[in-house]
Amino acid sequence: MPDTGQRERSVPQYEPYEAHEAYEGGSPEAERLLFEKLARELMGVQRAQQQASGAAQLLRTFHAKAALGVDNARLRFHDSLPPELCVGYARPGATYPAVVRLSNESGTARHDATPDLRGMAVRVQVAPGESHDLLATSFPVSHAADAREFVAFAKATAGADTTVERAFGLFVRLPLAVGWGAADRMRRNVHTATRYAVGSLARETFWSRGAILWGFGRARALPAAPGPRRHPRAAPRQLRPGLPPP
Repeated sequence: MPDTGQRERSVPQYEPYEAHEAYEGGSPEAERLLFEKLARELMGVQRAQQQASGAAQLLRTFHAKAALGVDNARLRFHDSLPPELCVGYARPGATYPAVVRLSNESGTARHDATPDLRGMAVRVQVAPGESHDLLATSFPVSHAADAREFVAFAKATAGADTTVERAFGLFVRLPLAVGWGAADRMRRNVHTATRYAVGSLARETFWSRGAILWGFGRARALPAAPGPRRHPRAAPRQLRPGLPPP
């Protein structure tokens, strides 16, 4: 066969993920038991939010209200995807059907003008029986350092509908659960992340926040069209401009 001068790009070989794992509690079983405990506590958060909001049924613990949901999206990898990112189904030019959901972070269906984080969830359908979920939020870092802090924050603010109830949760319950230093860090992160009004989710940037074992640290989703993020005043259905009609 004549030499065309073209060469296949070599794909680097990585260590199995087990080489990077550090189990909470020192073993897979100890970590499993901890996560089961945290899951039960989050179910309690669900019940508290249902009771406080008067919802007829249990909603998601987080991201209860969706601003957009589409089941005909496509995820396409760039043709020049670097070899170090070619892992599993991630290949140059590969395209997959996907489901996309944009939402408010709250576990209750609050008004869109309420200060809140926003979320993006993408389910990539790689093959029959194989899918992958990509999650991102509208702030680069998490307010919690680990799963324990994450659940502690949710418990401290569960069902807090009024300013007084939320203040009690943030300044009394949360410090008792995680300590004064951690509570202060978490409050400042949440305040920074939610202090502006969102003009449209079509102009938001989303970060994966947690590191991904996929040849890189964190992912970021940028809006296709530039535009202002900050709006001084909220308007009805303010999250929808630039998004497909419901």
